[in-house]
Amino acid sequence: MEITLTINGFPVTAAFPDSDIRLIWLPLLQTLDQLYLTKKKRIVVFLAGPPAAGKSTAASFLEYLSLNMPGLEPVQALCMDGFHFPHKYLLSHTLFRNNQTVSMASVKGCPQTYDTDGFKQHLCMLKESKCRWPVYDRTLHDVIEDQLEVECNIVVIDGNWLLLPFEPWCSIADEFCDYSIFFSTEEQLLKERLVQRKISGGLTPTAAADFYRESDGPNVRLALAGHRKADLEVLWDPSANSAKQELIK
Repeated sequence: MEITLTINGFPVTAAFPDSDIRLIWLPLLQTLDQLYLTKKKRIVVFLAGPPAAGKSTAASFLEYLSLNMPGLEPVQALCMDGFHFPHKYLLSHTLFRNNQTVSMASVKGCPQTYDTDGFKQHLCMLKESKCRWPVYDRTLHDVIEDQLEVECNIVVIDGNWLLLPFEPWCSIADEFCDYSIFFSTEEQLLKERLVQRKISGGLTPTAAADFYRESDGPNVRLALAGHRKADLEVLWDPSANSAKQELIK
């Protein structure tokens, strides 16, 4: 199936193998439907994995399928990137990394550059009622508050760090996550995608490679190094939007 999705405000044409739709994505949506019917309250799904693994594309595809296949509860795709600290904050704050103090802006995207308190506040609201969700604008390279009205009974939130095996991420998952998904893939594929993403955003090839070495690369390796066991684990090929299912509980 080939469709055009809106990812971070940009149209993206993506093709998903029919076999994956039949064997993985539709059964997943049916599992989430049943979970919602059982719990009788909004279901929050964490979709985690390394940067550039195609998480936002997959979340948007699940939303599309739920809205276009009969008998499914609508799913709404959200992203954790709206909880980056604002760019002004990153420029004015530092953290200790690799035995030196560095600007948060220089390592933007690592776990410490996210507002986890704000994230938890919004998750609390999600569990109780409708709320508005922030987004990350890749044109402005900054956060825009209260952009999306969250209305669906099943929400899929994608983010790099949602299943990290240490605090505060463990507590967040324990308290708010009803179902979890993890995407794993090859680092070399991710490197190529991340470097090209920076070049498309205006960096020179040399600057893009430097950013991967100093920021994106360590983030990829951290995400792949270890995570809490997910309900659904897949080996994901982001270039083909294809998945090999490893486990479904």
